[in-house]
Amino acid sequence: MSKQYNQVYLDSYTKQFRCIKKSRKGSHFAFCSVCCIDIKVAHGGISDIKDHIKSKRHVDFIKIQEKTPKMETFFNSGDNTDIINAECLATCFLLEHNLPIAVADHIGPLVRRMFPKSETAKKYACGRTKTTAIIEKMSQVNKRSLVDLLQNRVFTIATDGSNDSDSQLYPIVITYFDSQESKIENKLLSVPVLSGHSTGLNIGNLLLTTLQSMNIDIKNCIALGADNAPVMIGHKSGVAAVLKSKNQELIVIGCICHLINLAAEKATNSLPVAIEDYLIDIFYYLEKSAKRKEELKELQSLYDVGHQKILKHVCTRWLSLGKSLNRLLEQWEPLMRFFKDRIKQRDESLEMYRIPLKTSKKEHTATCEENIQPSSSKKRPSSYNQKQLPKKMKVAYSSKGSSLTKEERVFMFLSSDTNKAYSLFLAYIIPIFERSNVILQSGAPKIHILNSLLVDMLKEILSKFVIPAIIKNCAILTEVKYADRCNQKNDDELIIGSAALKIVKQLKEDEKEIFYLSIRQFYVTCCNYMRHKFPINSDVLKHAEVSDISKICNKSFSDIDFFLSKFPIMLSRREDETEDEARDKIQSEFCSLQVMDFPEDVNNEERMDRKWALLSKVTSADGILKYNRLCNVMLSILTIPHSNAECERIFSSVKKTRTQFRSSLSDENLENILIAKNMIKDNCFDQKFDTEFLKTAKSATYTHNLQLTNN
Repeated sequence: MSKQYNQVYLDSYTKQFRCIKKSRKGSHFAFCSVCCIDIKVAHGGISDIKDHIKSKRHVDFIKIQEKTPKMETFFNSGDNTDIINAECLATCFLLEHNLPIAVADHIGPLVRRMFPKSETAKKYACGRTKTTAIIEKMSQVNKRSLVDLLQNRVFTIATDGSNDSDSQLYPIVITYFDSQESKIENKLLSVPVLSGHSTGLNIGNLLLTTLQSMNIDIKNCIALGADNAPVMIGHKSGVAAVLKSKNQELIVIGCICHLINLAAEKATNSLPVAIEDYLIDIFYYLEKSAKRKEELKELQSLYDVGHQKILKHVCTRWLSLGKSLNRLLEQWEPLMRFFKDRIKQRDESLEMYRIPLKTSKKEHTATCEENIQPSSSKKRPSSYNQKQLPKKMKVAYSSKGSSLTKEERVFMFLSSDTNKAYSLFLAYIIPIFERSNVILQSGAPKIHILNSLLVDMLKEILSKFVIPAIIKNCAILTEVKYADRCNQKNDDELIIGSAALKIVKQLKEDEKEIFYLSIRQFYVTCCNYMRHKFPINSDVLKHAEVSDISKICNKSFSDIDFFLSKFPIMLSRREDETEDEARDKIQSEFCSLQVMDFPEDVNNEERMDRKWALLSKVTSADGILKYNRLCNVMLSILTIPHSNAECERIFSSVKKTRTQFRSSLSDENLENILIAKNMIKDNCFDQKFDTEFLKTAKSATYTHNLQLTNN
């Protein structure tokens, strides 16, 4: 018999068919990775493999393999970030719109139904647990980046008690210059919970403990912003006193917006009619009844004033009174007719009802004159003593001694020409307060114009009732003797607004006398409060004006040196430089800037912090930054808070976050939500996440669950 030669496995088989591998059974076999069987190739070699590839078994396995997802699809690939990016965007959507985290359980099934062909939607799997973990990771990353900046940078701090009723929260808001955004930023650093009484000592120690836990030096803090409560800015036992024990040069700035609002409130309360009370009464009388609103709409159509809702006045809202009062004046006639129709029919005539002044005419005249005229036996006018001002009449009575109903009281108020004159006067004067408040509620820094803003406001109020020569001849505005009757204008020269003046001219002489005395008392009361409570011409505000580029030519280096002496951290210097050398370089940059023609982009910029940020990038001919050190000092000055408005916005988000729909939200999760939400700059759908964050977000659920297990 002839000798038989058997075929052996060749590497060329694998190159031609990827599923064919070398078999462990021997050299006369090949292995099919699709069917997971050994093929004998001893007889036909390559022809045996081709026969197997065409077999029904192999073809069926190929079809099954194509329909079955590969193992790696069950794991997120390191390069595939579409899914985790979508989950982070959905998390930002929940944060921005204050939605409960439990909503996340339905987002996944919803998007899969909405986009059945989307591969990202199919793999989306972010319920409440993962959403909570992502929020926590966002908070940690944002807090860590902020802490790293504050450890070697000038900043200011602000705090206030939150209106949350479940815990004593004291959110800490940090103001600093963000070099990436080229502007002053306000960021929420932490939301510590106070245990114990809300005293200045406890709150101050809470702030210090929180900063120390993050290795942030209180010496880097140059100012404290807070409301004007003694527990906050008290020099003996307030939060300011606690912080000053660690940083003696700390600047304490009370909220100017609160002070302006209080000045307007004190002055309004000096009038003989409680107009604010009637605004509130009218609103609530109509608010709870659809029938009354419909009746008012009919009268609005009759008087052709438009169907406008009566606005609610809230005394804690700074811009509420002016809007509510203007709406009342627009609807005065239909409202008067409405309440007249609502009065119950009685035997006596409506003419028998009178709403009395706080006191009799004689007593009221004497009281106003006493408050306006200075007392020779005292150092200041008696009008400073608010207890001497008469109290408001809360209940009106008829001539027979019976108390009036709410409808009758409101009708008597609206039917009085004198009351309408007072209302028109307030509508004329209140915009002065509101205009300043709007400016100071801006998110842009305003410390450089704060002093001039307050001076202009006081001067404008004085010009309404004081003889101009008295104001001009007084070198110091706060020393104008505005309370002396001899320094005030005559009644016909008092500025009360044209609309109010038309009505006053039609009043009786005795009514005019009382009206003008009340207006004088309004102005004097307002100026009294502004002179003693406003930080007009304080050293900090006067020296801070140097950070206004438009005034730089008229300023001296002593203004900058005022801050450099207080806060050495502003004096950036190299290792081989002495303090004097660093100060000389800043002074040299300052002198050079005073004679410089500013670039066009700097002049066109509105925000002062962005102006200095642009100047910090100006280079000399050799490419060296010309004003870098000076700009750092100016930007540090601009971080000093001009009001507490930005903090109030952040604090108000606490109530929007811990709502009745998620009242069981823990303090820790509340802090994470607030910090993560505060860091969101654009719309939720415009958020962009870097690759590093997306990598950490992938493992957020594992880290979150691990922490829960350890705890």
